[in-house]
Amino acid sequence: MFEKIALPPLNRNPATELAQHRCLPCLKGGNAQKRDCAIRHLLVDGYSAALIERLSRSADRPQ
Repeated sequence: MFEKIALPPLNRNPATELAQHRCLPCLKGGNAQKRDCAIRHLLVDGYSAALIERLSRSADRPQ
C-alpha cells in the first residue's frame, strides 16, 4: 500500500548533498515551472524548506 522510504544516515551534511543534487540547476537557473518542480523534488527528498529557500535566494543575487 505505501512505499517504504529509506531514511538518510544521521551524519549526513544536507548543504553538501544539496550542492550535488540533480535538481540544483533548475532551482538556480530554471524558469518558474522548473523551479517549482525542483522544490517539490527537494522537499520529497527530505531537505528543509528553509535550506531550499536560502539556496534559492542566493541564486537570485546578481554575480
